[in-house]
Amino acid sequence: ENKMKTNVSNAIKMANSNAKVMIIQREDVLITTKEEIEAFKNETKNNNDVLIYNEEMKKIPNDTFVQPVIVNSTDPVYILYTSGTTGQPKGIVRDTGGCVVTANYTMKYIMNINQGDISFCSSDIGWIVGHLFMVYGPLIRGATTILLEGKPVGTPDCSVCFNIIQKYKVKAFYSCPTAIRAIKREDPELKIIRKYDLSSLESVELSGERCDPESFKWCEEVFGKKVLINDHWWQTESGYPICCNNINIYRFPSKPGVTGHPNLGFNVQIVDLEKNEEITTPHIHGAVCIKLPTPPSFMTTLYNNDEAFLQRYISENKQYYITGDIGCWDEEGNVVILSRRDDMIKIAGHRLTTGRMEEVIMKVKEVAEVAVVAVNDMLKGELPFAFCVLKSTTKSEDEVKIVNSIKEIIASNIGAISRLKGVCVVNRLPKTRSGKIIRALLKSIINNEEYTIPPTIEDKKVVEEVKNKLKADKLIK
Repeated sequence: ENKMKTNVSNAIKMANSNAKVMIIQREDVLITTKEEIEAFKNETKNNNDVLIYNEEMKKIPNDTFVQPVIVNSTDPVYILYTSGTTGQPKGIVRDTGGCVVTANYTMKYIMNINQGDISFCSSDIGWIVGHLFMVYGPLIRGATTILLEGKPVGTPDCSVCFNIIQKYKVKAFYSCPTAIRAIKREDPELKIIRKYDLSSLESVELSGERCDPESFKWCEEVFGKKVLINDHWWQTESGYPICCNNINIYRFPSKPGVTGHPNLGFNVQIVDLEKNEEITTPHIHGAVCIKLPTPPSFMTTLYNNDEAFLQRYISENKQYYITGDIGCWDEEGNVVILSRRDDMIKIAGHRLTTGRMEEVIMKVKEVAEVAVVAVNDMLKGELPFAFCVLKSTTKSEDEVKIVNSIKEIIASNIGAISRLKGVCVVNRLPKTRSGKIIRALLKSIINNEEYTIPPTIEDKKVVEEVKNKLKADKLIK
């Protein structure tokens, strides 16, 4: 709690603000005394009150009705900063009307959440998923929302989410592929998970990172074929899922590795931006774009930076919003997201996606997580390099054998042109607090380039851990 108060103090100083600060006094952790409050006031140079929530609530009569504030539908509802995996976070501005309408649509038609239902999202409310699926969405639908304090793994074990699903009869469970892989790593033989009754579940919703086919199939095994395993693809910028499956409009057959059909309001196109041509042939990849105009709840601009909004997101011909992802169509009209545009690797003139390589590596049974990045090569320009996390049951003496298996499966499944320059087995990967792997940071480390650790990183210590393992394996100096 001291770190949180320090962050608040620094924010107030930076903003030169006299904003009021409200502190919630928890019953299990004493965080405030009169002396601390006075010190906090002096530290922040805050002339206004520092309020204790618990005390302020006692002053309000139980029958008090607070009149809601009427706003225009076009008024901003919040500013939410992106994860910053590829640079400094950007302040996404969203409007009130669009947010309310699409939150209701998403919960009702995609997840079938109605009045009296129980919805559980294991995210945090500081992320767009938390905003939509923990706060606004369930409450707008009149449903009960469950908030988990802590991580879905390791508190104390990987059964946390399953215990909650069983205890509260959860109907829809929203998580991310990163959490699923972490659970899979800790309980590969399903000895813990099989103890829980998950029969109340109707759907498992996944987003945050691409859900690799192996993790998708694992979910089907754990939760059962009757439960919809729904791989969402969307962004902080979009406000609600761009592509996914759904329950209440038309449930498409589940297909691992794809994110489904575009949702209402999104005119998704695969575009060759160099030729300014839309690609309709299946399995030919290009930039995933949304043809303008954008639907309700889409970002309206970047906070205090309209120019960057136009430069970063809008195509030169002003016809498309550029998502920053590379993808393609499949034969059934599903969108397949392969990787970020920044994660493309050019090997001797051939363009390959890291997402496809990661998908293949995940077929090695001992691999729990993987991130593939480009490493510089004097002859071919770039070559792929893999950072892998192994399952907890893997023996350390088997590492060399597993590394060889990883190299072999890439060469045999994709081709010799994609042969890995190296593989490094690490205990964990650098991630944002929303669970996204920071591949740009890994790329800078392996190429001995200068880098800035993003402010959204979950744990800075992992950077040194990765560097030390690379040095120990003599992969960098």
